[in-house]
Amino acid sequence: AAAAGAAAPAPGGRSYRLSMHHPNPEEPNSCCFVESYLGEFNVETWATAKMMTSLLREAAFNQLRSEEQLGYIVHTTDTKFLESAIFVSIIVQSNFAPPEYLHARIDDFLRKFRGDLEAMEDGVFESTRAGCVEDITQKAKSLSDEKRRIWAKMDNDVFGFEYKFRGAKVIEGFTKADMLRVLDEKFLANAGRTQVLIPSLEP
Repeated sequence: AAAAGAAAPAPGGRSYRLSMHHPNPEEPNSCCFVESYLGEFNVETWATAKMMTSLLREAAFNQLRSEEQLGYIVHTTDTKFLESAIFVSIIVQSNFAPPEYLHARIDDFLRKFRGDLEAMEDGVFESTRAGCVEDITQKAKSLSDEKRRIWAKMDNDVFGFEYKFRGAKVIEGFTKADMLRVLDEKFLANAGRTQVLIPSLEP
């Protein structure tokens, strides 16, 4: 049976918890999504989500998957949700830990990551930024790949097909200070403007 979701205030911001129980009582796996709201969809917000995802992805995998071995799946992605909202999501699956524990570990990772980002060498930051630009501007490898990209944009009501190039220009201007500010305002539990959606699935 599905458990009801609840909305609860978080320090300095808002946190929404959606919790469900798996219908199979023998299912050993649980999962937790922590989805941080960056803002309404526009080129700047989209670019911010892409850059933050590039910074977080490897660090989250190394900490939560390789070091803590919480589960097989640790994934970081950016998402356009509810027609116009942009989120960055950290997703963790586990076959032994409940969602509450996974959520706590994700929060702890984000706090630790802030220090890692602040201490990151300029060359590493610039390399990550360049890789992000390359990822979003690379040409389609086939006609079918191009078709999928175009249909995905139309499915999401995005008809400015050149926006990835405008987004790349925005990303090229990002500094480490910009990303620290986004992390403080949008991701950390004590952020003044944090708005987080936390869907979870329990055994």
